[in-house]
Amino acid sequence: PPPPPQLQLNGALSLTAACLAVVLTSSQMPSDLDAFTQVLFSFELIILSPALRRRLRSSSFNLFAMSSVMMAAVAAALLLFFCDSLVTTMSFLFTAISIVFIAPAYYVSLQKFRSKINGPWDEAMPHIRLYEPLS
Repeated sequence: PPPPPQLQLNGALSLTAACLAVVLTSSQMPSDLDAFTQVLFSFELIILSPALRRRLRSSSFNLFAMSSVMMAAVAAALLLFFCDSLVTTMSFLFTAISIVFIAPAYYVSLQKFRSKINGPWDEAMPHIRLYEPLS
């Protein structure tokens, strides 16, 4: 019998969620022109940004890293400007730095304590014995 199909989520789900968020956000705009420009600009960013970032990363990693830092800085500046809360901005920056730098460094430092435990849950390991041909 064929193996059962596996549930696999692809980029269509995140694209659909982003489109829903854009439409819900733009529905609160005061005029139709504002809503149209919001939707158009957001869809351009949602669809074109991954391709641009992939191309940027393959061409120059330093430029990719600088653009990532700039995006986080712009997000923090906009958050500070619109929320007028230094605590919110600092918590955003702390969370971003923790996710990007501190958590991976901690994970790498824990690798030296890793040990391989074999048990019945592991996949079978084939033992291949080479025999001399019978003559």
